[in-house]
Amino acid sequence: MKQPGRNWAGLPAPKEKEVAAMASVSMSVVHGDGVAAIFWTDAWSQVGALNLFAPNLFNATSCAGRRRSLKDALHLNQWARDITGALTTQVLRQYIKVWEITRAIVLDPLRSDRFVWKWSADGHYSASSAYRAFFHGSSSLLGARELWRTRAPPKVKFFGWLALHKRLWTAARRKRHGLQAYDDCALCGQSAETVDHLLLGCVFTRQLWHALLAPMGLLSLVPQARRALVGRKALDSG
Repeated sequence: MKQPGRNWAGLPAPKEKEVAAMASVSMSVVHGDGVAAIFWTDAWSQVGALNLFAPNLFNATSCAGRRRSLKDALHLNQWARDITGALTTQVLRQYIKVWEITRAIVLDPLRSDRFVWKWSADGHYSASSAYRAFFHGSSSLLGARELWRTRAPPKVKFFGWLALHKRLWTAARRKRHGLQAYDDCALCGQSAETVDHLLLGCVFTRQLWHALLAPMGLLSLVPQARRALVGRKALDSG
């Protein structure tokens, strides 16, 4: 989003494909003088960004033309003069559609272009709203919120995060990746060393949980062998 008053506004900022795609669907432009809006890649029209609406015509446009502002592109229909590629049937059809759109546009030299951010109530961009938008519609991981709120060293939280995602390098995972031949638990040798077994199901682990929780009167939270077995079967079936 263009913010000329920001300190970083003049710094070079190469566009990443994913970020550009996110911006194109998240921002619209209420055009004014047409100075800030880019003719081809900003959503200043009702059909959205023209490079997506008329991709063949966009590909037939010169590199310099693709970077023109809305004001420069509309001046004497410069956008049409920037078409240098082959005039195929698809290009000509899309040219007529874009011509119909541009002929109705009237710029206001007394008002600046205004960029509207889709993911916030006031239409202003913020990093937090962009972060939430990237995960819009996704389900949260059970236990993640409680994990990051605990007062524990970062390395402990990171270990817990890997455990929640089943990404600890247990013997079972190493065997799956062909790094070793056996997946037996190194502590008990009675079962495969999965994340659930290592942290909940192993007899040595349950003894450790008992020793930690008994002084606090929380024995009901000690993992039970049956519960751990059910968890392991669910993991294996997944």
